Parts: sequence; C-alpha cells; structure tokens
Amino acid sequence: VEDLRQSFILTFSEPVNTMSFREALGLSPSFPYGLQWNSDESEVQIHPLENLTAGKDLELSVSAGLSDKAGNEMVSDFSSTWSVSEPLNLVLEELRVQSSAEVLTAGTDRQFSIEKDDTLQALFNRKVLADERSALIEAEPPVPFIITWSSDFLSCSLSFDEPLRYGEVVDLLILDKKYRLVCDGAGSIPLQIGDIRFTPDTETEPFSILELNTSLSAIDSETACLDVQLLHSPLSVIDKTSFIDAFNITSTVLDFEYTRLDVISVPFSGESCLQIGMRIHDTGFPGTARISIDENLCDSLSNGLSENFAMTVNQP
Repeated sequence: VEDLRQSFILTFSEPVNTMSFREALGLSPSFPYGLQWNSDESEVQIHPLENLTAGKDLELSVSAGLSDKAGNEMVSDFSSTWSVSEPLNLVLEELRVQSSAEVLTAGTDRQFSIEKDDTLQALFNRKVLADERSALIEAEPPVPFIITWSSDFLSCSLSFDEPLRYGEVVDLLILDKKYRLVCDGAGSIPLQIGDIRFTPDTETEPFSILELNTSLSAIDSETACLDVQLLHSPLSVIDKTSFIDAFNITSTVLDFEYTRLDVISVPFSGESCLQIGMRIHDTGFPGTARISIDENLCDSLSNGLSENFAMTVNQP
C-alpha cells in the first residue's frame, strides 16, 4: 500500500448484520475509519480518516462473530496483511498551459505567456494525499484560483477566479518550484480606439481626423459618416451590439440620427472600422460635440477597453 489514505473493500457472499461487522472488525495498528455500505449491505468500504502508519504492516481481520441478516455467523475468521510503504517524495513532473500546450520550466528568469482566462495542467509523480492538497499551490501576488483534481489525484487543473488583466504578472509556487506567468496572449489584447474620422457629407465633403478640441465642421446632411477605428486581438471580431450600447455622440447645437452601422475588417488583422451613417441637423450656433465609448464595448473574446473613451470637439 503506497497511499496512506487507501480504502479497503470487503465483499461478502450475502448481506451481513452491519452492527456485528463493527464488533468483528480488527485493525492492527488501529486507525479511525468510516464505513460505506452498498445498497444490500453485502459489500463495505473502509475509509481511513487519518494516515496509515508508514513503514509497518497493516493487518485487517474479521472474526467468525460476523453474522448475516438471519443471525448465522461466518464459518471461520478472515485476515489479510498489507505492507504500508513510506510515501515517495511528491514531485511536480509537468506544468502545461492549456491554450498553447507549452510545458513550463521553473524559475523567474523567464516569463511564460498565458491568456487572461487560461487553464494550467499539473501532473505529479504520485497521488497527492488529502493533507498535501490544501497548501500545495500558492500565487504571488495573491490571486484567487480554482483547483480541480482528477479522480486519481495524480493531476489537477488550475484556473483563475477572474480574468487576469493584460500585462499582469503572477508567480505560481508549486512545491519548491516557482513559475512566472504573464497575461499577454494574443487572445487577451484589450481594445484600443484608433483614428476617428468625420465626413460631413459623403457625397460632397472630404473627411477629417478628429482630435480633442479640433473642429467637427458639421453641416445639415443626410449622408454624414463617422468612422471609428478599433484595434483589437487578431483572434477576435467586434461585437456590433456592444458597440451600439457603448457608443454615444451628443451636442449642444447639433441633432444626430443614426441611419446605419457597418463593421469593416480584414480577418486576423487586429483592426476594424465601425462606420456610423447619420443625418445631422445644424442649428447654426457655435458649440461643442462629445463622442464617448464606454466599458460596454467588447470583442468576441470578451476583451474590453482599458478605460472609457471620451473626446470633445468644437462645432463652429
């Protein structure tokens, strides 16, 4: 026996009197245990509640005092002996990033790229015992994570409770090894606003690139157009619905009515253009217009803006 919490299963020829089993069971050296019976009480599992004594033989016996449901006793005593081995030193044999299948090496002289919602797979040289699991893995700085164990407790998967921030660095400490992870995968790149271009009338007027406090120069128009360039992960596309929720343009002297929204992009380029067609009514008075895009904007990988965007421009 190598597992110090190894369960033992005893199977009988017929259902037994469970109270008589407790009286008939012998364990040497003794240890606290729990019992789990099958539905007809013809089989029982003995679960140690503490570690078995390593380096010693364990004798399990059932005396002839055991009886069936009718009170008939077992014909003869039963005993079996197991050698309880000293457990092997626990060793992490492999740590792998699920998204890239890259196997990591320990040390802080190298950073390994992961996605914001990546999962890590750890493989150990033996079953990880219950009392070893609680403090097996730590994160620096402290980041909440979830560990899911395989049924044989030879491996586990680790995922973070919340997506990591782009550029965030986390050190994982597993046993005596440290692994440095950085969230900079291609699928985790946050959205950025590029150029914003305004065309007062697509039939007669050229476009201009808007910057803070520059002139919008809007006119009465049925075919005005605002182009918003978005930089994003090359693995994602822009969610049109989220853009509609996030985008707003207001003015003290202009009235806007949206007529269309088109997404223009080249697959895997990491750039998209959101083209907003609009009707504009100009009151003729000078004032300002404000363009804003808030945190509702996201791409198909749920990457958003690092911060809300706002720009105020002048209307002569």
